[in-house]
Amino acid sequence: MLNRITPAAPHQAFQTFRVSAPLATHHRRATCAEVDCEKLERGFRIISDPTTDKGRRQRHLIMNVYRRPCTAVRRPDGLVEYVFAPGTSCFDNHYRPLFREPIALLRLGDWRTPRSMRRTRAMPVPEWLDRFGTHQQRLAERANRG
Repeated sequence: MLNRITPAAPHQAFQTFRVSAPLATHHRRATCAEVDCEKLERGFRIISDPTTDKGRRQRHLIMNVYRRPCTAVRRPDGLVEYVFAPGTSCFDNHYRPLFREPIALLRLGDWRTPRSMRRTRAMPVPEWLDRFGTHQQRLAERANRG
């Protein structure tokens, strides 16, 4: 949970400026080699408890589904350590940007604004920048007045 200081002004007095570049539209999946993944370069380990459901699922995925070459070593504490050599692709999701223009959003209100009252508007980046700059200028002028 976030700890936020509640502003003195009502939520209607605020504007929220946001820029978004969602994974779904502004990025693509990438390979370990494309992102210089450290695990691909150095290898990696997964430690698993074979006595739990999660550990059994991990073993099944590693050995039967993903089929990455590895060595399984049983440790003295009963856990199993799967050792993947350098050059083995990891299990992480990697992404590369598509270099699309971000989505510029302006919402009336702030984090306290009820969902039913939130009005978010997407706009061209130049217009968003102009509105943001004007808004910042207004705030600076108010702060200077005291």
